[in-house]
Amino acid sequence: MGFWSTTAAAPSWWSTWVSHTPGYLRPEPPPLPLMAPPFSLSHLTTADAGAVTALWQSHYGGDDWTWVGGPEALLPYLRDHQVVGLALRRDGDLVATIFAVPFGETTRMSHGASVAGFYVVEGLVVHEALRGQGVAGWMIAAIDGTMSRLSAPRPFACLWARELAVRPAFPTVVSCRPYAWKACEKGILPEGWTLCSAATFASHWSAIVEAALAAGAPVIATTSIDARRGGVSFVLGPRGTDSLRVEGVVVSDTCRATKDGQHIYEVVWASSAVAVDVATTLVTGLLFTTCAVRTGWSTGTSGFHAYSIYNYWPPAFGSCEILALREEL
Repeated sequence: MGFWSTTAAAPSWWSTWVSHTPGYLRPEPPPLPLMAPPFSLSHLTTADAGAVTALWQSHYGGDDWTWVGGPEALLPYLRDHQVVGLALRRDGDLVATIFAVPFGETTRMSHGASVAGFYVVEGLVVHEALRGQGVAGWMIAAIDGTMSRLSAPRPFACLWARELAVRPAFPTVVSCRPYAWKACEKGILPEGWTLCSAATFASHWSAIVEAALAAGAPVIATTSIDARRGGVSFVLGPRGTDSLRVEGVVVSDTCRATKDGQHIYEVVWASSAVAVDVATTLVTGLLFTTCAVRTGWSTGTSGFHAYSIYNYWPPAFGSCEILALREEL
């Protein structure tokens, strides 16, 4: 999108070749973009849940998938005062949305940074009739300008998650991992593996994040767990050879389905390829993952899941591990 190549807060590909001190790229808020009538910009509220659902079910999707979530999947975001959702309307009708959702209470990075107020920009949906006209870039500029003012005096920084058909030749993304997928039928968990609550999993997750940050590889992480839609399954397995490490896997209902009606789930995190296989017993539908897999999974046909970073220097480009247990919009 044009926005990413014109803002001073997005790293250029040549700047990724040299190391930088952790910090914000653009301390000052940008100007708010202008949009002439019949268009108007406003904040989304709980009263908009039905309209957002209608827009997303008709205009949010890819070549082979569509959004199938109802108002109940959106209300946990619209009720949260820390989440900012913007609506673009044309003559009063909703035609585009974008959200800024907290990444976690604190975002920690392996180069030593600890950032409060870090967000994920997601839920960017534009009516098909308005695509190719710069509306998507305008919406990103609008959430950037809005959040920069709401976050002041702290600069606004975020991750931007999206799917790519191919891996970028000159990556300004911090992470880009290929998808693997498998058709699954819900079954019985293997012996030694049990479902648990988010609270039970949280204590193990904190230890996993701490170990990853200490290991030296590039990491962007949060110990917060965001399962607000209630569509996340947490599973713990037996301890490995390291007595401090426990096997585990986390699976999310994506509120998406293929055009022929197969529901789509995603492995958010897994301790190993064995744990990914355990996840296949949790759901009936298509299970996607960017984690390492064993044989029996389809690979190389479903593109890449990429994270870009905005207004903050990351530990590395192209090779960061994103450690976050959250449901994506």
